[in-house]
Amino acid sequence: MAEKSKFFNSTTSDERYYDAADMAEVFHTFFGNGTIDGLEVTATSNGLSVSPGIAIINGYWYKLDAAKNLAVSTGTSEHTDTVVLRLDLGSEARNITAVYKSGTALTEGGDIYEIALAQVTISANSTTVKSIIDKRESSKIAGKADISSAEILSKLLIVGGSGSKLDSDLLDGQHGSYYSNYANLSNKPIRYGTAEPSSAVGNNGDIYIQY
Repeated sequence: MAEKSKFFNSTTSDERYYDAADMAEVFHTFFGNGTIDGLEVTATSNGLSVSPGIAIINGYWYKLDAAKNLAVSTGTSEHTDTVVLRLDLGSEARNITAVYKSGTALTEGGDIYEIALAQVTISANSTTVKSIIDKRESSKIAGKADISSAEILSKLLIVGGSGSKLDSDLLDGQHGSYYSNYANLSNKPIRYGTAEPSSAVGNNGDIYIQY
């Protein structure tokens, strides 16, 4: 069994060392992979453009502060490629970049981990973008965001009650007793009175009781 905890200050007898991977491990506990804002892929006259935005991959943060243009590849037949955010932990990179890559397979192992921003179909013998399928997924907050239905109900009951606007016994803003009073109902199928009913009131099939 192993127990891990971080981050703590060093002492003269017990020095603690942490690096970027330690920070990313903690962040990845709370945030799933995906875009946080922006990073939409659109076609340009000569390729593609990725809009400014923010994302997170395996706990590593990414921000694009200005639109980034990407060239597309040509081929003798129509083909579908992918715009990805690529996390590269290799010693010569240690970064995240927006990349255009051939095909639709994503790399998710070793020093490389990719998430898709869009799949792009390119016309044959051309750099014309025929279609773009948005593949962005929003980064999810993990941990207690995955709350059970029982926990949700428990918390609602704590804050519920008269005046809270969370009363589960209300239907269209009324308690059940409102609907037990026949006078509060409209479009009544059964009506009554001391005189014959007007033909302008009610619908075919209604019941009228005269007394």
